[in-house]
Amino acid sequence: MRDANSPFVSFIDSFLSSSQLQAKSRIDYARYLHQFDEFTGQKSVQDALTLENARKWVTDVSERGPWAAKNAAAYLKSFASWIHKNGYLPGPGGVSVLHHLKPDIPPPPVRQAFTEEQLEAIWKVLSERSHRERHRSIAYVRLLDDAGLRKQEAWSLPLDDLRLTSGNRGSVRVRLSASSDKYELRRLDSKTVEAIRNYLKHARPRYIGKDQEPLFVTEKGKRFTSDGFGAWIRRIALDIKEATGIAWTSSLMRHTWKEAADELIRDEELRRRCGDLLAAEGDHDRAVREACTVLEDRVRGLISAPNTLVGTRLMDSAMWGNSLNLRLSDHDGEQEGAWQMYRGLMAYYRNPVGHRLRDDLDRNEVLHVVSWIDHLLWLIEP
Repeated sequence: MRDANSPFVSFIDSFLSSSQLQAKSRIDYARYLHQFDEFTGQKSVQDALTLENARKWVTDVSERGPWAAKNAAAYLKSFASWIHKNGYLPGPGGVSVLHHLKPDIPPPPVRQAFTEEQLEAIWKVLSERSHRERHRSIAYVRLLDDAGLRKQEAWSLPLDDLRLTSGNRGSVRVRLSASSDKYELRRLDSKTVEAIRNYLKHARPRYIGKDQEPLFVTEKGKRFTSDGFGAWIRRIALDIKEATGIAWTSSLMRHTWKEAADELIRDEELRRRCGDLLAAEGDHDRAVREACTVLEDRVRGLISAPNTLVGTRLMDSAMWGNSLNLRLSDHDGEQEGAWQMYRGLMAYYRNPVGHRLRDDLDRNEVLHVVSWIDHLLWLIEP
């Protein structure tokens, strides 16, 4: 019959067996509790489990990091509560002896979004993975980068929630929160659509499950278990780390998406060339002039047009008539609408600011124009 004078270690297995813990948590609890037992000299539960001993041990563990100290305190308090509840060692005032143990809360980690250079390095590593996992890995990481999915959302994403259009565009339906039944559509760019199509065509086996079909499946065509999906993601992270030194994670990929989505102007070149002009005290027509030049240059490069082709004539050559070189839609009516958007911008904004000063353009109007050009640039991304 155990009591307060029984060895601390003799209670650990009973505590673990009575607690509803996941396998990994059970291992963590056992490791920390055995470490505390060694730290206190393998004494009785009464002599070991004191507030003073607990505080000293948590301080010692804190040398491994703030989160380790936080876990140590939480696990030990949970154990002390179980000891109290089962009558082995009641504390003063009807609470456990560690009721007042309060670890320092670790500061939130400072996360930096991936730079363009880091992203290029990541895409390169993924493109060089073995054929067995290459297409699936690229599709997964592209989806996180472009639509901001969480790892669990990607794991359970139904194939039917994807819409891939003939114009190499698409969208994905994303739940607004874990507890919500509301969704929003997030548009996918051409690189993400291409990556998903390559996975579906070249690497994804036929699904053999009976429940709702997920996008990502195992090599045998089965639904991933949560642990199996996590193990696959860890292999991606390990490959990136070994090749580049970059500590890649799914959550950091989503953080990068969020920072980019919060940018007023998402196109890097447009942001670099127009950011200071938008922030200036006046002369905001310069930002419109520069933004239109960026758009012209991008279109001209896509259709290999000469530098002498500019403005409305450039958009005519790119998007309409017999010389159509840049198709945004297979539907003729939609293609005509796209042509008119780009041509109208050239006629209404580009031509006036290209030939005279426009002091009547205030910052708010210019901001809307540049944001619209940002969207037009996104539409023609190859």
